Amino acid sequence: MANKTYLELVNDVLVRLRENEVTSVNDTTYSKLISKFVNDAKRQVEDAYNWNALSETLTVSTTANLFNYVMTGAGIRFRIFDVLNDTSNWFMENASTSDMNNW
Repeated sequence: MANKTYLELVNDVLVRLRENEVTSVNDTTYSKLISKFVNDAKRQVEDAYNWNALSETLTVSTTANLFNYVMTGAGIRFRIFDVLNDTSNWFMENASTSDMNNW
């Protein structure tokens, strides 16, 4: 299956609903609605599994006694699977916010 553009996906749905194709997803209120459904379906598929193709490795320099960092490049919706201390070559353990606050 060839990669399709967002507009092509919206038009595929419109055709199946016996509607006219559009040149922009914003052409009609109906195409706008269908575009929302296409986005929802994409998000559900992305959230259903930890897809390797959607993974990205980020590098963050850390500072002692600081546990809150800005993950530049992570986007709005992200998950952290592993954190590696690259200096010592060991995986760091996850701790809850309440545990970190207590420490």
